[in-house]
Amino acid sequence: MNRGRLLCSALAALALGAGTASAADHLRPQQPPGQTLPMAPARTLSIATHAGSWMSLDIAPDGQSLVFDLLGDLYTLPVGGGAATQITRGLAFDTQPTVSPDGRWIAFVSDRSGAENLWVARRDGSQARQVTFGQDDTVLVSPAWAADGRALFVSRYRPDLNNYELWRYGLDGTETLLTPIKPTPGAPRSAWRSTLGAASSPDGRFLYFGRRVGGLSFDEADAWTIVRRNLATGSETP
Repeated sequence: MNRGRLLCSALAALALGAGTASAADHLRPQQPPGQTLPMAPARTLSIATHAGSWMSLDIAPDGQSLVFDLLGDLYTLPVGGGAATQITRGLAFDTQPTVSPDGRWIAFVSDRSGAENLWVARRDGSQARQVTFGQDDTVLVSPAWAADGRALFVSRYRPDLNNYELWRYGLDGTETLLTPIKPTPGAPRSAWRSTLGAASSPDGRFLYFGRRVGGLSFDEADAWTIVRRNLATGSETP
């Protein structure tokens, strides 16, 4: 999942107003010393393109703009079309952006610390701050905001178990494993679970996600189920 890094030539970034304070304004301090990508760029590659693939995008709550990733950088674009504005650049591979419920922040996955972690930044890419502090080669997938904008949900790949578990990371530094791969410590492989694509209900009561139970099979299509989780009680309903 860690694809080759490419540098895109910079389009002029539009500075957005700082706006009023929101939940994401109260994050814990940025990454500890030494948590930076241990490489320096040796050259710049300039490209021009009108198409892309293997991209992720999200629409702002006001419905007027969207944010997307392309070749490891993030861009914004009016919903009606037009010129895209690059908001992140450099050697770091930034992917899977999602806009906060108040529309002021974006969350995304980046390896700018030297490993994949969750980051948040202003809508123009400024004030980027690290939310998770992993230092291994894990893969993070499908980040999503909590309804109140004070936490992020993300699926984390466990290579030793070959499945994804679902985590909740508070912007205050708290972290909670919501759905482990093994429902019980001694569960057989046929009962192991993989969880992807979390989405919070607007009222913050429920979390929806996709789940597959059992091991991977390359001979037939995987069977996934949509699950609703009550965030207050932890009960789940397919």
